[in-house]
Formats: sequence, structure tokens, C-alpha cells
Amino acid sequence: MPEGRDPESLINVPQDALYYAALGCIEVGLGEAPTVGVYQGVKKLHWWIEEGQYEEKKKQGRGGLCDSEDNLKAFVDLYSKMDATAIGNVDSKKAQASVQQKKLDRVVVGCDFGSTTAKAVCLSPDKELLFSCYALSKGNPIEDARSLFSQLREAIGDGEILSLGITGYGKDLLKGILGADCGVVETIAHASAGLHYFPDADCICDVGGVDVKIMILRMAP
Repeated sequence: MPEGRDPESLINVPQDALYYAALGCIEVGLGEAPTVGVYQGVKKLHWWIEEGQYEEKKKQGRGGLCDSEDNLKAFVDLYSKMDATAIGNVDSKKAQASVQQKKLDRVVVGCDFGSTTAKAVCLSPDKELLFSCYALSKGNPIEDARSLFSQLREAIGDGEILSLGITGYGKDLLKGILGADCGVVETIAHASAGLHYFPDADCICDVGGVDVKIMILRMAP
């Protein structure tokens, strides 16, 4: 920090910042061909608001996720392999943990409770990655936490959790419930871990379940 300056004085918020997204649409539109996006009046907009959007929703809602028993089985098999709470994957994690059990006596735990998945890692005090687990979200952060911590307990056994940090959309709800030492904004968590493992990284792109975030960490000279 420059001497004699407080953080607020270094934050520049342009007066018209709230219009930047709308102005960006104009900039994109100016780059389009003259025949694209020609104004055709409000008639079609009225139709979409009053009828079109409902017709489109009906069309999209008519089809199910699966149209046959074989299709359903293939879907379940595929996503069961991705879900760390599936029986086969839990057994695999137990086998992995048994090899590392001696290292898991004192660990630091980090959890990411995202919109579609929940993840956890165990680090040694020296920041060595010892164990990780993953679960598809059940749409309830508390249930997601239950899934992760049951896997962590299987791996750690009687080991000691030295500290717990959490991030993701569920962090605010779970911080007090889990007794976490800190809740970290996911962009800060990504940047911190990215720079630890890749010190020369200057950009991180996080493709999440409901949004995409890009962070510029260091501008090129």
C-alpha cells in the first residue's frame, strides 16, 4: 500500500460503470454485418413475451432425459463413474487411503462446495497433496458436506484435521455448521492455488457449473 493511502481511495469506480454491459452489447453490434440485427419493430417481441416463450418451453419439456431402459442404464453407468460416492469409487478411495494412511495423521483440509460438484483435498503441513475426493452435488450443501466428510473420515481415520478452509457457493451456509477456520471467495482460492503450483501463471479460466470466470493475474510486460 502507498504510504498514507487507504484501500478505498485506490478503487476507481467509473460513474457509468453500471452501463458497461449494455455498452458492450453496442460495441459487439457495431462489429456485425449491416444485415444482422435489423430493427423490425416490437411486434415480434410482444409475440415472444405473450406466446413464444411458453411455446418454446412446452417443446423443450416434452422430451425426457432418457427414452428407453438402455438409455437410462447408460446414463446412470456414466455418471456413477464420476460420482465419488458410488460404491466402486468409494472402495477405490479406501484402497488409495490405506496406502497413504501414515501420511494422513495431521492434515489441512480444503473443500469446494460448487453448484454441481463438491470436492475436498487433504494437504500435509508442508503442502503435499495427500488425498482428494469428489461427489456430484445433491442440490443441498449440507448433504454434499456429509458425503465429502464421510469420505474424509474413512481416509483420515483417527488423524487430526489441523484446519479447514471452504470455498464455493455453499461456503457461507456451511462455514458455521462445519466450524471452518475460513471461507474463501472462489476466485481468491483459485488464484492462490494456481500461483502456488504454477508461479508463472498469468491467467486462470474457471468453467463452473453455472458460470465462467476469467482472472488476469499478471499483465504481460
